[in-house]
Amino acid sequence: MGCWDDGGFSEAKVSYKDGVFHLFYGGAKLHPTRICTKESIGYAYSFDGVNFVKHPDNPIAIREKGPDAAAFAEAHSYCEHPLVYLYHTLRYNSREGDEDIGVQVLATQRPFRLRMPLIVDANLAAGQTTGLADCPPVNCEHVTGLAVSAACKYGPKAARSIRLCVRTSCDGLEYDSEDLLSFEPASRPGQEVRQTFQFNPKAMFVKVIVENPDAAAGISGLNVFATLVG
Repeated sequence: MGCWDDGGFSEAKVSYKDGVFHLFYGGAKLHPTRICTKESIGYAYSFDGVNFVKHPDNPIAIREKGPDAAAFAEAHSYCEHPLVYLYHTLRYNSREGDEDIGVQVLATQRPFRLRMPLIVDANLAAGQTTGLADCPPVNCEHVTGLAVSAACKYGPKAARSIRLCVRTSCDGLEYDSEDLLSFEPASRPGQEVRQTFQFNPKAMFVKVIVENPDAAAGISGLNVFATLVG
Protein backbone atom coordinates (compact mmCIF):
# COMPACT_ATOMS: atom_id res chain seq x y z
CA MET A 1 0.00 0.00 0.00
CA GLY A 2 1.06 3.60 -0.50
CA CYS A 3 2.82 2.90 -3.81
CA TRP A 4 2.28 5.14 -6.84
CA ASP A 5 0.43 2.31 -8.65
CA ASP A 6 -1.57 0.77 -5.81
CA GLY A 7 -4.88 1.98 -7.28
CA GLY A 8 -4.84 -0.27 -10.31
CA PHE A 9 -3.43 -0.98 -13.74
CA SER A 10 -4.58 -0.30 -17.28
CA GLU A 11 -4.24 -2.51 -20.34
CA ALA A 12 -0.67 -3.71 -20.94
CA LYS A 13 1.20 -6.21 -23.09
CA VAL A 14 4.01 -8.59 -22.18
CA SER A 15 6.85 -8.97 -24.68
CA TYR A 16 9.65 -11.55 -24.66
CA LYS A 17 13.15 -10.56 -25.71
CA ASP A 18 16.65 -11.85 -24.94
CA GLY A 19 15.38 -14.38 -22.39
CA VAL A 20 13.36 -11.86 -20.37
CA PHE A 21 9.62 -11.09 -20.19
CA HIS A 22 9.09 -7.31 -20.31
CA LEU A 23 5.92 -5.58 -19.07
CA PHE A 24 5.12 -1.88 -19.49
CA TYR A 25 1.87 -0.86 -17.84
CA GLY A 26 -0.21 2.18 -16.93
CA GLY A 27 -0.58 2.50 -13.17
CA ALA A 28 -1.88 5.05 -10.69
CA LYS A 29 -3.99 5.65 -7.62
CA LEU A 30 -7.53 4.97 -8.77
CA HIS A 31 -9.89 7.93 -9.28
CA PRO A 32 -13.58 7.34 -8.42
CA THR A 33 -14.29 8.08 -12.08
CA ARG A 34 -12.10 5.55 -13.89
CA ILE A 35 -11.48 7.72 -16.97
CA CYS A 36 -9.99 10.43 -14.71
CA THR A 37 -7.31 8.15 -13.24
CA LYS A 38 -3.96 9.88 -13.77
CA GLU A 39 -1.73 7.05 -14.93
CA SER A 40 1.99 7.03 -15.60
CA ILE A 41 3.89 4.09 -17.13
CA GLY A 42 5.74 1.55 -15.03
CA TYR A 43 8.00 -1.34 -15.98
CA ALA A 44 8.38 -4.85 -14.58
CA TYR A 45 10.39 -7.87 -15.75
CA SER A 46 10.30 -11.62 -15.27
CA PHE A 47 12.50 -14.59 -16.12
CA ASP A 48 9.69 -17.15 -15.94
CA GLY A 49 6.67 -15.15 -17.18
CA VAL A 50 4.90 -15.60 -13.84
CA ASN A 51 6.83 -13.74 -11.15
CA PHE A 52 7.46 -10.10 -12.11
CA VAL A 53 9.80 -7.62 -10.44
CA LYS A 54 8.97 -3.91 -10.64
CA HIS A 55 11.73 -1.53 -11.65
CA PRO A 56 13.06 0.43 -8.65
CA ASP A 57 12.82 3.75 -10.53
CA ASN A 58 9.12 3.38 -11.42
CA PRO A 59 7.29 5.09 -12.95
CA ILE A 60 9.74 5.12 -15.86
CA ALA A 61 7.52 7.39 -18.02
CA ILE A 62 5.97 10.10 -15.84
CA ARG A 63 2.82 11.85 -17.07
CA GLU A 64 3.87 15.11 -15.37
CA LYS A 65 6.80 15.27 -17.82
CA GLY A 66 4.37 15.55 -20.73
CA PRO A 67 2.98 19.04 -21.44
CA ASP A 68 -0.74 19.10 -20.49
CA ALA A 69 -0.75 15.30 -20.00
CA ALA A 70 -3.38 13.92 -17.62
CA ALA A 71 -2.61 10.23 -18.19
CA PHE A 72 -0.34 7.77 -20.02
CA ALA A 73 -2.53 4.65 -20.20
CA GLU A 74 -2.78 1.30 -22.02
CA ALA A 75 0.92 1.08 -22.90
CA HIS A 76 2.40 -1.07 -25.66
CA SER A 77 6.10 -1.34 -26.39
CA TYR A 78 8.53 -1.84 -29.26
CA CYS A 79 12.25 -2.32 -28.65
CA GLU A 80 14.92 -1.16 -31.08
CA HIS A 81 18.05 -1.31 -28.94
CA PRO A 82 19.10 0.92 -27.27
CA LEU A 83 15.71 2.65 -27.58
CA VAL A 84 12.32 1.46 -26.32
CA TYR A 85 9.25 3.06 -27.91
CA LEU A 86 6.12 3.16 -25.75
CA TYR A 87 2.81 3.74 -27.54
CA HIS A 88 -0.05 4.65 -25.23
CA THR A 89 -3.33 6.46 -24.77
CA LEU A 90 -2.68 10.13 -24.04
CA ARG A 91 -5.31 12.06 -22.10
CA TYR A 92 -5.17 15.82 -21.49
CA ASN A 93 -5.67 18.13 -18.52
CA SER A 94 -7.14 20.94 -20.61
CA ARG A 95 -9.26 18.84 -23.01
CA GLU A 96 -11.44 16.60 -20.89
CA GLY A 97 -12.58 13.54 -22.80
CA ASP A 98 -10.08 13.95 -25.65
CA GLU A 99 -7.55 11.20 -26.32
CA ASP A 100 -4.64 10.80 -28.72
CA ILE A 101 -1.91 8.24 -29.26
CA GLY A 102 1.18 9.29 -27.31
CA VAL A 103 4.75 8.09 -27.75
CA GLN A 104 7.46 7.94 -25.10
CA VAL A 105 11.01 6.96 -26.06
CA LEU A 106 13.27 5.42 -23.42
CA ALA A 107 17.03 5.19 -23.89
CA THR A 108 18.42 2.13 -22.12
CA GLN A 109 22.03 3.25 -22.45
CA ARG A 110 24.27 6.10 -23.53
CA PRO A 111 25.18 7.23 -26.07
CA PHE A 112 21.83 7.36 -27.87
CA ARG A 113 20.58 9.11 -30.99
CA LEU A 114 16.91 9.72 -31.81
CA ARG A 115 15.45 11.28 -34.95
CA MET A 116 12.13 13.06 -34.41
CA PRO A 117 9.85 14.67 -37.06
CA LEU A 118 8.82 18.25 -36.31
CA ILE A 119 7.14 19.57 -39.48
CA VAL A 120 6.37 17.20 -42.36
CA ASP A 121 5.43 17.90 -45.99
CA ALA A 122 4.29 21.47 -45.43
CA ASN A 123 4.03 24.35 -47.88
CA LEU A 124 4.66 27.96 -46.96
CA ALA A 125 3.20 30.74 -49.07
CA ALA A 126 5.03 34.02 -49.54
CA GLY A 127 5.40 35.77 -46.19
CA GLN A 128 3.86 32.86 -44.25
CA THR A 129 5.10 31.51 -40.89
CA THR A 130 4.31 28.19 -39.19
CA GLY A 131 2.75 28.31 -35.72
CA LEU A 132 3.94 26.86 -32.44
CA ALA A 133 1.05 24.39 -32.59
CA ASP A 134 2.46 22.97 -35.83
CA CYS A 135 5.54 21.62 -34.02
CA PRO A 136 5.48 19.00 -31.24
CA PRO A 137 7.42 19.82 -28.06
CA VAL A 138 10.95 18.44 -27.93
CA ASN A 139 11.86 17.39 -24.38
CA CYS A 140 15.56 18.13 -23.83
CA GLU A 141 15.85 17.01 -20.20
CA HIS A 142 18.34 14.21 -20.90
CA VAL A 143 19.70 15.60 -24.17
CA THR A 144 23.26 16.89 -24.51
CA GLY A 145 23.10 17.86 -28.17
CA LEU A 146 20.39 18.75 -30.67
CA ALA A 147 20.49 19.09 -34.44
CA VAL A 148 17.70 20.54 -36.56
CA SER A 149 17.57 19.51 -40.22
CA ALA A 150 15.41 21.31 -42.77
CA ALA A 151 14.59 20.48 -46.38
CA CYS A 152 12.40 22.41 -48.81
CA LYS A 153 12.08 23.35 -52.44
CA TYR A 154 12.26 27.03 -53.36
CA GLY A 155 10.14 28.54 -56.10
CA PRO A 156 11.90 29.60 -59.33
CA LYS A 157 11.61 33.26 -58.34
CA ALA A 158 12.71 32.88 -54.72
CA ALA A 159 14.89 35.74 -53.53
CA ARG A 160 15.25 34.98 -49.80
CA SER A 161 15.94 31.93 -47.64
CA ILE A 162 13.61 30.53 -45.03
CA ARG A 163 14.43 31.08 -41.35
CA LEU A 164 14.28 28.44 -38.60
CA CYS A 165 13.48 30.00 -35.22
CA VAL A 166 14.04 28.06 -31.99
CA ARG A 167 11.67 28.87 -29.11
CA THR A 168 12.07 27.49 -25.59
CA SER A 169 9.82 26.70 -22.62
CA CYS A 170 10.29 25.55 -19.04
CA ASP A 171 7.01 23.57 -18.94
CA GLY A 172 6.19 22.75 -22.57
CA LEU A 173 3.04 24.88 -22.45
CA GLU A 174 4.13 28.52 -22.42
CA TYR A 175 6.88 29.37 -24.91
CA ASP A 176 9.10 32.44 -25.08
CA SER A 177 7.97 35.15 -27.45
CA GLU A 178 11.57 35.72 -28.58
CA ASP A 179 13.87 33.30 -30.37
CA LEU A 180 16.68 31.56 -28.55
CA LEU A 181 18.43 30.96 -31.86
CA SER A 182 17.66 31.32 -35.55
CA PHE A 183 19.18 29.69 -38.62
CA GLU A 184 18.90 30.43 -42.33
CA PRO A 185 19.41 27.56 -44.80
CA ALA A 186 20.83 28.44 -48.18
CA SER A 187 18.45 29.79 -50.81
CA ARG A 188 18.62 28.29 -54.31
CA PRO A 189 15.77 29.38 -56.62
CA GLY A 190 13.96 26.43 -58.20
CA GLN A 191 16.00 23.85 -56.27
CA GLU A 192 15.64 21.65 -53.22
CA VAL A 193 17.87 22.52 -50.27
CA ARG A 194 18.77 20.39 -47.23
CA GLN A 195 20.79 21.76 -44.34
CA THR A 196 21.47 20.81 -40.71
CA PHE A 197 22.24 23.08 -37.75
CA GLN A 198 23.58 21.86 -34.41
CA PHE A 199 23.30 23.52 -31.00
CA ASN A 200 23.27 22.73 -27.29
CA PRO A 201 19.70 22.94 -25.90
CA LYS A 202 19.41 25.31 -22.95
CA ALA A 203 15.85 24.68 -21.82
CA MET A 204 13.52 21.84 -20.85
CA PHE A 205 11.40 22.09 -24.03
CA VAL A 206 12.08 23.35 -27.54
CA LYS A 207 9.90 24.05 -30.57
CA VAL A 208 10.81 25.29 -34.06
CA ILE A 209 8.98 27.92 -36.09
CA VAL A 210 9.71 28.32 -39.81
CA GLU A 211 9.39 31.73 -41.44
CA ASN A 212 9.27 32.45 -45.16
CA PRO A 213 10.22 36.15 -45.33
CA ASP A 214 10.11 36.18 -49.13
CA ALA A 215 7.19 38.43 -50.04
CA ALA A 216 6.94 37.12 -53.61
CA ALA A 217 7.64 33.36 -53.60
CA GLY A 218 6.45 30.35 -51.64
CA ILE A 219 8.22 27.10 -50.78
CA SER A 220 7.02 23.50 -51.00
CA GLY A 221 7.88 20.13 -49.44
CA LEU A 222 9.03 21.60 -46.13
CA ASN A 223 10.35 18.88 -43.79
CA VAL A 224 11.99 19.65 -40.45
CA PHE A 225 13.50 16.97 -38.21
CA ALA A 226 15.29 17.06 -34.88
CA THR A 227 18.09 14.65 -33.96
CA LEU A 228 18.49 14.27 -30.19
CA VAL A 229 21.80 13.02 -28.80
CA GLY A 230 22.51 12.00 -25.24
